Amino acid sequence: MQQKLNYKQAKDALNGADTNKEALQNLADESNTKETDSKYYNANSEKQAAYDKAVEEAKAVLVKENVTQAEVDAAKTKLQEAKDALNGEPTNTKELEKLLEKNEEIIKSPKYYNSTPAIKEWRDTLIKRSKRTIN
Repeated sequence: MQQKLNYKQAKDALNGADTNKEALQNLADESNTKETDSKYYNANSEKQAAYDKAVEEAKAVLVKENVTQAEVDAAKTKLQEAKDALNGEPTNTKELEKLLEKNEEIIKSPKYYNSTPAIKEWRDTLIKRSKRTIN
């Protein structure tokens, strides 16, 4: 009986809080849009690799059973530091924009409309890709 009472007292004395993974989950979820973020895609390859590794480690912590708050916090710190270290700058599209402004003029020129269908298709594909790059 005394042993049962001691066990209950010991159980009642536990004061650990639930592990909160929300901040780590949110930060890891941000990696889903890295391909559209110039800070990532224009960063040097070492910084990209460090970020990718930190994301994978964070995801492993998120699915780990009985993970401690200290483990979650350490993974979040590492991932935040890797994200903050990404050094990509916004892509400068000014020259491309200037070229695209001349597109209508070029389409009306004999050089364009007398070109072979294959050349026109190739050029039109490049124009579409260029417009997507800017937008």
